[in-house]
Amino acid sequence: MLKPVTFTVGFGDFSSKIRQQRYSLVTNSRWKLWFLSLDAGKLSIWGFLLNVLLKVIFYTWTSPNSLIGSLLGLIGLLTGGRVQVREGCLEFFGGFVSRFLERLGTQGVAAMTLGHTILGQDRETLDIVRSHEQIHVTQYEKWGVLFIPVYLGCSAYLWLAGKDCYRDNPFEQQAYREEAPRIKN
Repeated sequence: MLKPVTFTVGFGDFSSKIRQQRYSLVTNSRWKLWFLSLDAGKLSIWGFLLNVLLKVIFYTWTSPNSLIGSLLGLIGLLTGGRVQVREGCLEFFGGFVSRFLERLGTQGVAAMTLGHTILGQDRETLDIVRSHEQIHVTQYEKWGVLFIPVYLGCSAYLWLAGKDCYRDNPFEQQAYREEAPRIKN
């Protein structure tokens, strides 16, 4: 059974009190992840290597979904779309991407996240929805290849229960709840 597991990354040296940063992952009960990095409270080689390692893990874990988004984005580029890199993600907009998003749902969608790839209607729309979409990126980093089936499963269950399969989806509720403080700041 999947359950949340907390692992700790500590920063400090042997003579200073170690400051700790906690991370949570959903993982199988047989597996536990924990790391310890020692430095003097500033970026050291160990802190840098740990950061790189975690990024490689997260990007690999989300790569099948990112690949789908990148392929859709490539079609967008071939049809006049554009791409930009923001907050560690490829953001595609215009061309095929805009037409694709206009046809999703009953009224189209402004943007959609697939791993570390965000598809948006246009640059201005991406500026507006970026904080919301970045919450989805974090969700992909936790759920990886399971994100799309679980998200769609939640939506299907909600639809069958007569609820709004978008607004009542727990992934969307979390994104709306957590984006608000980012927008206010």
